[in-house]
Amino acid sequence: MKNNQSQNPNLTKWLTPLSWALSGLSQVRVWAYRNHWASSLTLKTPVISLGNLTVGGTGKTPLVDLVISYFESKDKTVGVVSRAYKASATKPTRVDIQNPEGAKVYGDEPLWLATVHPKASVYVGPEKWRTARVLETLERVNVIVIDDGFQHLQLNRQLNLLLLDLSQPISHYQVLPLGRAREEISQFFRADFVLFTKAQKRNSQTEKWF
Repeated sequence: MKNNQSQNPNLTKWLTPLSWALSGLSQVRVWAYRNHWASSLTLKTPVISLGNLTVGGTGKTPLVDLVISYFESKDKTVGVVSRAYKASATKPTRVDIQNPEGAKVYGDEPLWLATVHPKASVYVGPEKWRTARVLETLERVNVIVIDDGFQHLQLNRQLNLLLLDLSQPISHYQVLPLGRAREEISQFFRADFVLFTKAQKRNSQTEKWF
């Protein structure tokens, strides 16, 4: 995706205040949760969140796959929570790989994860915290993995992993609508670990920036 600024400086002039406003709202939201003005759900089951700062793919699904494989190699049962983007599921639902319309109902990536890891309990739903609570109630799992959970502050987690895509230009990390970022790059401080993806295609300017 090309940067709007390089395409149309006049458009950038109008988009910049929107980007600032979205960034400010995001920071206020984070502040509210950190200072307990907004409440977060704490589960009895340990929660690991994997997410990113931008819209679009950064390699989260392969990492979720890797995390599931790790815990299963340790004989641990794993639950997975996904948002079900562009899927028809309107409430917390366990992915059924036998459903002939599974991709439409659950989404491609949750269906793939459930197929590759039949012992895992993969759930989808519109609200991750609610879906995680249902999963914990209905399934016996040792750990719950939240796919794309970095911005989902309604759910507390014991481990917060952030993925950053090195292949994208610096402009990619400007806050929407100028770039593709949901929040400022400075918010990486909320992560316990930052993982760089697509390093084999890394952008030299972005690499220096990080």
